[in-house]
Amino acid sequence: MAAAWLGVMGCGGGKSSDAGDRDHFLAQLCAEYSDCCKAAGRPSDGSQCRAFYGAFAPATGYDQSAAQSCLEEVRASSNKCDGTSYDSPSCSKVFATTSGTAMPGETCEDDSDCAPAASGKVECVSHYVEGANLQKCQVRLPGEAGSTPCVGTIDGNITSYSGTGDDIPAMGYTCDLADGLSCDGQSGACKSLAMAGEACTGGSYQCVPSAYCSFSDRVCKARADLGAACQSNDECKASASCDSASKTCVARHAIGEACDVNADCTTDNCTNQKCGADDDLSLTFLCGSRD
Repeated sequence: MAAAWLGVMGCGGGKSSDAGDRDHFLAQLCAEYSDCCKAAGRPSDGSQCRAFYGAFAPATGYDQSAAQSCLEEVRASSNKCDGTSYDSPSCSKVFATTSGTAMPGETCEDDSDCAPAASGKVECVSHYVEGANLQKCQVRLPGEAGSTPCVGTIDGNITSYSGTGDDIPAMGYTCDLADGLSCDGQSGACKSLAMAGEACTGGSYQCVPSAYCSFSDRVCKARADLGAACQSNDECKASASCDSASKTCVARHAIGEACDVNADCTTDNCTNQKCGADDDLSLTFLCGSRD
């Protein structure tokens, strides 16, 4: 459990380049995320973060070399605040939390059944084939344009996994929208996001952020400005939503303002007809609740 969470999110105080022992490493890891907590309006003293990691990190099996690499990877990460850890693979190797022996491509029932791999993160992947579940260990690596087979598309904290035919490959690539890539189900490879005017086959995640996928035309189209006609939220720019009454793009509302649906709010959180704060579970666990 600790290895899965390490490098995901955190909060804390001062920083150091020395991983040190287990407790010192956890303090330094949490310190790397203090700005993430501050930006989200949450406590950044590190107490919640250290308590959270401390509860799951085992007292034995600490690898100081992997811990140092983990800290360096987190410091170099450009998207550490969004909850992904694919660019900090060493963090999953800091604690020996599994005695699994199943190699990539072999069957498994849980992540703990899979043996660690030097090449990247290993997961026990489930796939529905011919009326039954198939589960095998799989190494997942961050992809580049053309990487194949791709097994999922990362969108911030959410990964949409893609089908893999009748089997689970021993190794697969994840394509990150932040890198301008998505997993193309037809070619099975990471593909650059389509520009406005280029073809798309499914959701708007296949298009650059300034465009959406028109299901009727199967073409990426530029998102509309405020006041423009619309039929769905996808058609409006990120700062706007499609008003159901006027069928025009209107500005999304700030925290505390009136709303009808989540899409009306900049935080995507409409509670009791008022826009609420962005409710990120990872931040709650590791930074604590808002003051």
